[in-house]
Amino acid sequence: MPTLRSKVTKQIAASSSLLRCLEGLVKPSYAKQAEKFVHRSYCPHDIFVGIRVPQCREAVKTHLAATTLNDVVDLLHDARHEMRLTGFIALTEAFLRPTTTSWWSDTDDVVPVDDHIKQLGMYTRLSLAIDLLPAWYQRLLRSNDLWETRISIVLLLKVLPTEHCPVAYAICLYHINKFHADPLLRCTIRGVPFESLDLIHKALGWILREAGKHDPARLTQFLHEHAAKAFKTTVRYATEHMSRPKAKRFLDVAQRGVGGSDVAVAPLLLEE
Repeated sequence: MPTLRSKVTKQIAASSSLLRCLEGLVKPSYAKQAEKFVHRSYCPHDIFVGIRVPQCREAVKTHLAATTLNDVVDLLHDARHEMRLTGFIALTEAFLRPTTTSWWSDTDDVVPVDDHIKQLGMYTRLSLAIDLLPAWYQRLLRSNDLWETRISIVLLLKVLPTEHCPVAYAICLYHINKFHADPLLRCTIRGVPFESLDLIHKALGWILREAGKHDPARLTQFLHEHAAKAFKTTVRYATEHMSRPKAKRFLDVAQRGVGGSDVAVAPLLLEE
Protein backbone atom coordinates (compact mmCIF):
# COMPACT_ATOMS: atom_id res chain seq x y z
CA MET A 1 0.00 0.00 0.00
CA PRO A 2 1.53 3.39 -0.99
CA THR A 3 2.57 5.74 1.79
CA LEU A 4 0.20 8.70 2.24
CA ARG A 5 1.82 12.15 2.35
CA SER A 6 0.20 15.40 3.42
CA LYS A 7 -0.28 18.23 0.94
CA VAL A 8 2.33 20.34 2.77
CA THR A 9 4.86 17.50 2.71
CA LYS A 10 4.34 17.06 -1.03
CA GLN A 11 4.86 20.79 -1.62
CA ILE A 12 8.09 20.80 0.39
CA ALA A 13 9.40 17.78 -1.50
CA ALA A 14 8.47 19.27 -4.86
CA SER A 15 9.93 22.69 -4.14
CA SER A 16 13.32 21.25 -3.20
CA SER A 17 13.47 18.79 -6.10
CA LEU A 18 15.50 21.10 -8.37
CA LEU A 19 18.28 21.48 -5.81
CA ARG A 20 18.21 17.75 -5.03
CA CYS A 21 18.45 17.00 -8.73
CA LEU A 22 21.49 19.28 -9.08
CA GLU A 23 23.21 17.78 -6.07
CA GLY A 24 22.72 14.37 -7.63
CA LEU A 25 24.59 15.52 -10.74
CA VAL A 26 27.74 16.65 -8.90
CA LYS A 27 30.93 15.25 -10.40
CA PRO A 28 34.18 16.34 -8.65
CA SER A 29 36.43 15.13 -11.47
CA TYR A 30 34.66 17.42 -13.96
CA ALA A 31 34.78 20.29 -11.47
CA LYS A 32 38.58 20.23 -11.65
CA GLN A 33 38.40 20.37 -15.45
CA ALA A 34 35.91 23.25 -15.42
CA GLU A 35 38.11 25.37 -13.14
CA LYS A 36 40.88 25.32 -15.75
CA PHE A 37 38.69 27.28 -18.18
CA VAL A 38 37.58 29.93 -15.70
CA HIS A 39 39.49 33.10 -14.86
CA ARG A 40 39.46 32.70 -11.10
CA SER A 41 40.15 36.40 -10.56
CA TYR A 42 36.55 37.07 -11.62
CA CYS A 43 35.11 34.58 -9.14
CA PRO A 44 37.73 33.80 -6.46
CA HIS A 45 35.17 32.48 -3.99
CA ASP A 46 33.11 30.33 -6.35
CA ILE A 47 32.90 26.63 -5.57
CA PHE A 48 32.74 24.39 -8.65
CA VAL A 49 30.98 21.06 -8.19
CA GLY A 50 31.18 19.66 -11.72
CA ILE A 51 27.75 19.98 -13.34
CA ARG A 52 27.66 20.61 -17.08
CA VAL A 53 25.54 23.47 -18.47
CA PRO A 54 23.25 21.15 -20.52
CA GLN A 55 22.57 19.24 -17.30
CA CYS A 56 21.63 22.48 -15.54
CA ARG A 57 19.22 23.34 -18.35
CA GLU A 58 17.66 19.89 -18.32
CA ALA A 59 17.20 20.06 -14.54
CA VAL A 60 15.35 23.37 -14.90
CA LYS A 61 13.20 21.99 -17.70
CA THR A 62 12.23 19.02 -15.56
CA HIS A 63 11.65 20.72 -12.21
CA LEU A 64 10.76 24.37 -12.84
CA ALA A 65 7.01 23.87 -12.55
CA ALA A 66 7.45 22.57 -8.99
CA THR A 67 10.05 25.15 -7.98
CA THR A 68 9.15 28.24 -5.95
CA LEU A 69 10.57 31.74 -6.30
CA ASN A 70 12.23 31.38 -2.89
CA ASP A 71 14.00 28.25 -4.12
CA VAL A 72 15.30 30.14 -7.15
CA VAL A 73 16.50 33.04 -4.98
CA ASP A 74 18.33 30.54 -2.77
CA LEU A 75 20.07 29.19 -5.87
CA LEU A 76 21.07 32.71 -6.94
CA HIS A 77 22.88 33.18 -3.63
CA ASP A 78 24.39 29.70 -3.44
CA ALA A 79 28.20 29.63 -3.15
CA ARG A 80 28.32 26.83 -5.70
CA HIS A 81 28.86 28.15 -9.22
CA GLU A 82 26.58 25.70 -11.02
CA MET A 83 23.71 26.17 -8.58
CA ARG A 84 23.85 29.92 -9.10
CA LEU A 85 23.97 29.45 -12.87
CA THR A 86 20.90 27.22 -12.67
CA GLY A 87 19.08 29.94 -10.75
CA PHE A 88 19.60 32.38 -13.61
CA ILE A 89 18.59 29.74 -16.16
CA ALA A 90 15.39 29.25 -14.16
CA LEU A 91 14.68 32.99 -14.17
CA THR A 92 15.26 33.16 -17.91
CA GLU A 93 12.99 30.20 -18.55
CA ALA A 94 10.27 31.70 -16.34
CA PHE A 95 10.52 35.01 -18.19
CA LEU A 96 10.32 33.39 -21.63
CA ARG A 97 7.56 30.95 -20.64
CA PRO A 98 5.75 32.39 -17.60
CA THR A 99 3.01 29.75 -17.77
CA THR A 100 5.57 27.12 -16.69
CA THR A 101 5.65 28.62 -13.19
CA SER A 102 3.15 29.78 -10.61
CA TRP A 103 5.19 32.83 -9.56
CA TRP A 104 5.81 34.80 -12.77
CA SER A 105 3.32 36.53 -15.03
CA ASP A 106 3.51 38.85 -18.02
CA THR A 107 2.65 41.76 -15.74
CA ASP A 108 5.54 41.23 -13.32
CA ASP A 109 8.18 43.92 -13.22
CA VAL A 110 11.90 43.23 -13.46
CA VAL A 111 12.86 44.31 -9.94
CA PRO A 112 13.08 40.80 -8.41
CA VAL A 113 15.56 39.77 -11.13
CA ASP A 114 17.40 43.07 -11.08
CA ASP A 115 18.01 42.75 -7.34
CA HIS A 116 20.18 39.67 -7.87
CA ILE A 117 22.22 40.55 -10.98
CA LYS A 118 25.37 41.20 -8.94
CA GLN A 119 25.39 37.56 -8.03
CA LEU A 120 26.48 36.66 -11.59
CA GLY A 121 29.21 37.65 -13.16
CA MET A 122 22.80 57.51 -27.31
CA TYR A 123 25.55 59.76 -27.92
CA THR A 124 27.84 61.99 -25.87
CA ARG A 125 24.84 63.59 -24.17
CA LEU A 126 23.15 60.33 -23.32
CA SER A 127 22.27 61.77 -19.92
CA LEU A 128 19.80 64.13 -21.57
CA ALA A 129 17.71 61.17 -22.70
CA ILE A 130 18.28 58.72 -19.88
CA ASP A 131 14.79 59.18 -18.46
CA LEU A 132 13.42 57.72 -21.69
CA LEU A 133 15.09 54.39 -20.87
CA PRO A 134 13.45 51.80 -18.59
CA ALA A 135 14.26 52.38 -14.92
CA TRP A 136 15.94 49.00 -14.51
CA TYR A 137 18.23 49.73 -17.47
CA GLN A 138 19.06 53.17 -16.12
CA ARG A 139 20.31 51.49 -12.97
CA LEU A 140 22.53 49.11 -14.93
CA LEU A 141 23.92 52.01 -16.94
CA ARG A 142 24.80 53.96 -13.79
CA SER A 143 26.25 50.99 -11.95
CA ASN A 144 29.96 50.59 -11.24
CA ASP A 145 29.56 46.83 -10.78
CA LEU A 146 31.47 44.99 -13.51
CA TRP A 147 28.74 42.45 -14.24
CA GLU A 148 25.97 45.04 -14.34
CA THR A 149 28.05 47.25 -16.62
CA ARG A 150 28.70 44.32 -18.94
CA ILE A 151 25.02 43.36 -18.96
CA SER A 152 24.07 46.93 -19.94
CA ILE A 153 26.23 46.41 -23.03
CA VAL A 154 25.40 42.82 -23.99
CA LEU A 155 21.65 43.52 -23.78
CA LEU A 156 22.10 45.79 -26.80
CA LEU A 157 22.29 42.72 -29.05
CA LYS A 158 18.50 42.68 -29.08
CA VAL A 159 18.15 46.18 -30.54
CA LEU A 160 20.71 45.79 -33.35
CA PRO A 161 18.26 44.34 -35.93
CA THR A 162 15.67 47.02 -35.14
CA GLU A 163 15.17 50.70 -35.89
CA HIS A 164 16.68 51.39 -32.45
CA CYS A 165 20.19 50.36 -33.51
CA PRO A 166 21.43 53.98 -33.13
CA VAL A 167 20.71 53.64 -29.41
CA ALA A 168 23.24 50.79 -29.25
CA TYR A 169 25.91 52.99 -30.83
CA ALA A 170 25.05 55.79 -28.43
CA ILE A 171 25.33 53.60 -25.34
CA CYS A 172 28.62 52.10 -26.55
CA LEU A 173 29.91 55.63 -27.01
CA TYR A 174 28.74 56.55 -23.53
CA HIS A 175 30.90 53.77 -22.06
CA ILE A 176 33.84 54.61 -24.34
CA ASN A 177 33.70 58.27 -23.31
CA LYS A 178 33.40 57.34 -19.65
CA PHE A 179 36.59 55.31 -19.57
CA HIS A 180 38.44 57.69 -21.87
CA ALA A 181 37.64 60.65 -19.62
CA ASP A 182 39.13 58.86 -16.60
CA PRO A 183 41.77 56.24 -17.53
CA LEU A 184 41.99 55.13 -13.89
CA LEU A 185 38.28 54.39 -13.65
CA ARG A 186 37.56 50.80 -12.63
CA CYS A 187 34.53 48.64 -11.99
CA THR A 188 33.96 46.55 -8.89
CA ILE A 189 33.11 42.93 -8.20
CA ARG A 190 31.07 42.47 -5.02
CA GLY A 191 31.99 46.00 -4.05
CA VAL A 192 35.76 45.45 -4.35
CA PRO A 193 37.73 47.42 -7.01
CA PHE A 194 38.74 45.15 -9.90
CA GLU A 195 41.76 46.02 -12.01
CA SER A 196 40.82 44.49 -15.37
CA LEU A 197 38.26 46.05 -17.71
CA ASP A 198 38.93 43.43 -20.37
CA LEU A 199 35.40 41.98 -20.31
CA ILE A 200 33.92 45.46 -20.70
CA HIS A 201 36.10 46.40 -23.66
CA LYS A 202 35.46 43.03 -25.32
CA ALA A 203 31.71 43.43 -24.88
CA LEU A 204 31.79 46.91 -26.44
CA GLY A 205 33.76 45.60 -29.41
CA TRP A 206 31.42 42.64 -29.80
CA ILE A 207 28.32 44.86 -29.94
CA LEU A 208 29.96 47.24 -32.41
CA ARG A 209 31.05 44.33 -34.62
CA GLU A 210 27.54 42.86 -34.64
CA ALA A 211 26.07 46.30 -35.37
CA GLY A 212 28.47 46.60 -38.29
CA LYS A 213 27.05 43.44 -39.83
CA HIS A 214 23.73 45.26 -40.23
CA ASP A 215 25.26 48.50 -41.53
CA PRO A 216 29.02 48.41 -42.29
CA ALA A 217 29.10 52.06 -43.33
CA ARG A 218 27.68 53.23 -40.01
CA LEU A 219 30.31 51.27 -38.05
CA THR A 220 33.09 52.66 -40.23
CA GLN A 221 31.87 56.19 -39.62
CA PHE A 222 31.59 55.53 -35.88
CA LEU A 223 35.17 54.28 -35.73
CA HIS A 224 36.45 57.20 -37.81
CA GLU A 225 34.98 59.53 -35.21
CA HIS A 226 35.61 57.61 -31.99
CA ALA A 227 38.30 54.90 -32.37
CA ALA A 228 40.92 57.24 -30.91
CA LYS A 229 39.01 57.25 -27.60
CA ALA A 230 38.33 53.51 -27.47
CA PHE A 231 40.67 50.88 -26.05
CA LYS A 232 42.50 48.63 -28.49
CA THR A 233 40.58 45.58 -27.26
CA THR A 234 37.29 47.24 -28.23
CA VAL A 235 38.57 48.28 -31.65
CA ARG A 236 40.17 44.89 -32.30
CA TYR A 237 36.88 43.10 -31.68
CA ALA A 238 34.87 45.69 -33.61
CA THR A 239 37.05 45.36 -36.72
CA GLU A 240 37.42 41.57 -36.89
CA HIS A 241 35.38 41.36 -40.09
CA MET A 242 37.25 44.23 -41.81
CA SER A 243 40.24 43.92 -44.08
CA ARG A 244 43.56 43.95 -42.23
CA PRO A 245 44.72 47.31 -43.62
CA LYS A 246 41.43 48.97 -42.71
CA ALA A 247 41.35 47.43 -39.24
CA LYS A 248 44.97 48.42 -38.65
CA ARG A 249 44.22 52.08 -39.36
CA PHE A 250 41.67 52.11 -36.55
CA LEU A 251 43.84 50.04 -34.20
CA ASP A 252 46.79 52.36 -34.65
CA VAL A 253 44.88 55.28 -33.12
CA ALA A 254 43.14 53.34 -30.34
CA GLN A 255 44.06 53.68 -26.66
CA ARG A 256 46.28 51.27 -24.80
CA GLY A 257 45.21 50.04 -21.37
CA VAL A 258 46.78 51.37 -18.20
CA GLY A 259 48.61 49.29 -15.62
CA GLY A 260 48.76 49.38 -11.88
CA SER A 261 46.61 47.72 -9.28
CA ASP A 262 46.17 50.55 -6.78
CA VAL A 263 43.43 52.51 -8.46
CA ALA A 264 40.55 54.51 -7.13
CA VAL A 265 37.13 53.49 -8.34
CA ALA A 266 35.16 56.62 -9.18
CA PRO A 267 31.36 56.41 -9.21
CA LEU A 268 30.08 55.77 -12.71
CA LEU A 269 27.28 58.31 -12.67
CA LEU A 270 25.83 60.05 -15.67
CA GLU A 271 26.30 63.77 -16.13
CA GLU A 272 23.62 65.88 -14.59
